[in-house]
Amino acid sequence: MPNLEMWNLFSDIAQERGLEKGYVIETFKNSLASVVKKKFGKTAEVDVEISETNSEIKLYRVMTVVTTVEDPIIEIAKKEAKKYKKDVRVKDKIKIEYSIDEFGRNAIILVKQVLFQGIRQKEKEINYDKFFSKIGEIINGTVTQVTSKGVYLNLGRVEAFIPKSDIIPGERMYQGISTRAIIKDVEKTPRGPRVVLSRTHPDYLKKLLEAEIPEVYEKIVEIIAVARDPGNRSKVAVYSNDDKIDPVGACVGVRGSRIQSIVRELNGENIDVIQWSVDEALFVSRALSPAKIYKTIITEEDKKIHVIIPDDQLSLAIGKNGVNTRLANKLTGWSIDISSKEEYKKQIEETKLAQISIGESNALSKGIKEKLERAGYFTFQNLEDIEEKDLMKIPGIGKSSAKKILKIYENITKKIETEEDDSA
Repeated sequence: MPNLEMWNLFSDIAQERGLEKGYVIETFKNSLASVVKKKFGKTAEVDVEISETNSEIKLYRVMTVVTTVEDPIIEIAKKEAKKYKKDVRVKDKIKIEYSIDEFGRNAIILVKQVLFQGIRQKEKEINYDKFFSKIGEIINGTVTQVTSKGVYLNLGRVEAFIPKSDIIPGERMYQGISTRAIIKDVEKTPRGPRVVLSRTHPDYLKKLLEAEIPEVYEKIVEIIAVARDPGNRSKVAVYSNDDKIDPVGACVGVRGSRIQSIVRELNGENIDVIQWSVDEALFVSRALSPAKIYKTIITEEDKKIHVIIPDDQLSLAIGKNGVNTRLANKLTGWSIDISSKEEYKKQIEETKLAQISIGESNALSKGIKEKLERAGYFTFQNLEDIEEKDLMKIPGIGKSSAKKILKIYENITKKIETEEDDSA
């Protein structure tokens, strides 16, 4: 290959592969030297010089001048060396020039092969570093293949892959369509870097919000946390750094105008936007929306919170297949235990009734108290669900006494209920 043609090849490779021309030239020099060493020997010293001014490529074998040659690969006799340099002396190093053509066409082909092998390796390293630095960013790609394990995409000179678990349930992927996803990881393979993408990762929703909502992009509104059940439902906790801007309204838009484009991108995934609060109980209550909360009881040590829900709100709080509670758990970082209001009140009532001793009651006569205790009734909790006819079976308890006992029990339970409502 003529020198000028070779020089032009360097320029073309650099431009096509996005590499520095200097790197391409250095790789060529190393490739040529390695091929030449195959003819002269692995220990041979080879020097390649390339002139940028006149595109001239010069190839030299560097040898040490000696009186008696012991290693013909790196040494040359003084008599032989004088053919190349008349005033040569022992221990001098001389450079013997060779033409590339002297090594034959096969050698030239091999040089090109080694060159492109080096170029490809460098390209792999550059692409790996390029995409590794973009982990967490959204990228567009064209689907090239759909398999049972996932979807392959073309990102130019790099292959990308969306595993099946990272595809939103229910969405259709087919060859030729363009799709977006977040870069989750970059793997090294013999063929080069493989970019692993995800459309189900919580950060994908976060990045979509940054791209679509100006206040989020400008960090006026901050996304504190994201929890997703991909393709079904997600929850996003937001906070405003400007008291004049409602963070939920900024994200949702008028009649949902801002959030709808993201819902469509996520294959119809419903998105609940919730205002974050430093008050943990309030934050958890908001996270369980659209359900209304009756009461919250926090256990700080275990990071647990007991949430009491009105009975008519229970199904909303739990959600279909428990999705609402599950997402609220993820979003807040709290372990949420849900009870119905009636169930909770009953537990409180039973606990308090068990603490009220019949023997210490001032509302009952000494005789009635003794008769109840002899029958095995020591606390008012023991009287739960008892009827008048049951009390009348106790020796010495008539109809009048039975009615009085039940009335006292009713008054106590009402008092407990009132106290609980006042504390909620």
